[in-house]
Formats: sequence, structure tokens, C-alpha cells
Amino acid sequence: MVREIRASGGNVATIDANAARTCVPLLKQGYVAAAAFDADAMDIDVDTLHQGYLRGARAAGVNIVTNCLVTKIQRSDSTWTVDLPDGSASADTLINAAGAWSTKLPHSAAVGQSACARCAAPRCWSTRLATSTSGRGPR
Repeated sequence: MVREIRASGGNVATIDANAARTCVPLLKQGYVAAAAFDADAMDIDVDTLHQGYLRGARAAGVNIVTNCLVTKIQRSDSTWTVDLPDGSASADTLINAAGAWSTKLPHSAAVGQSACARCAAPRCWSTRLATSTSGRGPR
């Protein structure tokens, strides 16, 4: 990615994990090995970025469930279980991709009360399950 951005004229620097955590304090130690930083970047095409994340997630084998009401979320040992009206799904890692609708998640999902409902830092897609809270069922 860095090579492609540089080839297109972007001024991207590779920074280490400490510098990345300085730029984005929400990053936990051990979650990031390195990052790309573009000091000239001021705007993003949110839809294109989102579609890129979705393509990358699908290519990595992630099962993305959308338009589905979440009725309960629980963690047992190292596994998350999400109950849906027509069944349940389990994964080692769960990503809250509900965005502005995250407040509609059931109270059982209130893991880490100090975490913000909306964050500017993108999440890495390293899961087998991603959920959304609105609509009628898996896509």
C-alpha cells in the first residue's frame, strides 16, 4: 500500500508502533507493529474506504452479517456468541461495526464501558464475524 501511494505522488512515511500510538492513542500496545502516515492527507472518500475494508475482509474469509437485529452478545472463555432472531453466530473476535447505531445494541453488548461509541481509528479485519444491528437478516 505504501509503495502504491508513493508511486501516485503521495508523501507517505512508515512509522513504528510507538509513533502510531502517539498519533492514535486508542491503539493498544501489541496491536500494531507499524503504520503508514501521510501528513498531507486531509480528507477521505469514506464509501471507497469502507468498500475496500469489505473487500479485504471477504478476501480474508470474514463472514459479514448485515441487516440483522442483535438480541444478545456474550463472551465465554475466548469465544463471542451473538444471538440473532433466527439463530446465533460465534467467533474469536467480534467487531462492533454498528457505527451510529451502536447505542441500539442490547445491554449485554456493553463490554468495556469506557470505550467510545464512535472512533476515528479504523479497525483491522481479523475476524470471522462482523455484525450490524438493523434490518431483517444475514446477507
